[in-house]
Amino acid sequence: MTEAEVKQIRKYLGKIRGSLYDFSIDEAARRAELPKLDEIITETMVASVEPENKIDRVILYHLETRARHCRTIILKLLEM
Repeated sequence: MTEAEVKQIRKYLGKIRGSLYDFSIDEAARRAELPKLDEIITETMVASVEPENKIDRVILYHLETRARHCRTIILKLLEM
C-alpha cells in the first residue's frame, strides 16, 4: 500500500466519521458505505502483513480500527 493510498483512506474515513451523527442522511446512503468500509478493512489487514510494506503497521492498524468503528456505528444506526 502506497502513502497516497493511505492518505486517500484517511481522508475517506474522516469524511465518514464526520457524517456518522448527521441524522439527515438516509438509510440507503449509510448502507451504501458498508461495502467500501469492508474493502478498506480487508486492504489494511492484507497490507499490514506484506513484507514489502513501507507503511508503518501501526498506521495501518489505526486505519483498520477507524474503519471498523465507522462500520459498527453505521450498523447500529441501521438497527434503529
